Amino acid sequence: MGRRLAGEGIIGQAFVQLVCDRPELADGVTRAYIFGFRVRPAYRSLGLGTHIMRIIEADLYRRRFTRAVLNVAKVNRRAQHLYRRLGYQIIAPDPGEWSYYDDEGALRTEVEPAWRMEKRLTPLSILQ
Repeated sequence: MGRRLAGEGIIGQAFVQLVCDRPELADGVTRAYIFGFRVRPAYRSLGLGTHIMRIIEADLYRRRFTRAVLNVAKVNRRAQHLYRRLGYQIIAPDPGEWSYYDDEGALRTEVEPAWRMEKRLTPLSILQ
């Protein structure tokens, strides 16, 4: 394989927002928003992304959320394929604009047109 699987720090991450000012993403009751999901390139295609998503979905289901929502860049076909395989469906376009503070404290704004995808969470769906 040629891939080093230990000693490189964080190799994958995801954030989950349970409530936000955009209830179509996260309303604190039925819908939660998954974002910032990534796996380092050297560790892709090993099942880690699927495993991370299953853990998130199972946790949301335990918290009684019935929908998981995410945005995926329109140009990121590989991620779209993963999400479709996991049962997510495109429900709307999203402008894909967000801001964050970088490691030097500077405010950065990103624009990445995206698809909003959603999955209904049921005991069976979180096993897909």
